[in-house]
Amino acid sequence: MRRFLSLVLVFAWPAAFSAEPVKLDIYSVEQNTCDAWRLSVANRQARQAQYFWFLGFVSGHNFALPAHQVPAARILSEPDFERFVTSMCNESSKHTMTTIAMEFVLRNSPPDNAPAQKR
Repeated sequence: MRRFLSLVLVFAWPAAFSAEPVKLDIYSVEQNTCDAWRLSVANRQARQAQYFWFLGFVSGHNFALPAHQVPAARILSEPDFERFVTSMCNESSKHTMTTIAMEFVLRNSPPDNAPAQKR
């Protein structure tokens, strides 16, 4: 199962960061577009659901790719998460929560040539 998840992530990631985001069948909260994010500004529960989904995404990444884990110190607090998503949505309204979460993971995981973290 672990190998399968690693292969899915390896093959899906390059397509996710092309100029036109690819629609990925990843289970997530409903309405995970930047437009929905902007509309949810006054809806604390919707924002919190997005945050918890994001934490689950990063956790799943860390489980699937232990050599490329996002360190615990880099995980965003809820206010930092909101600023990050808003910044990414301002950059491009075509982003979804999935592409934003992938971008966060790529920015905060050790590079391929970095030594694996010891547990």
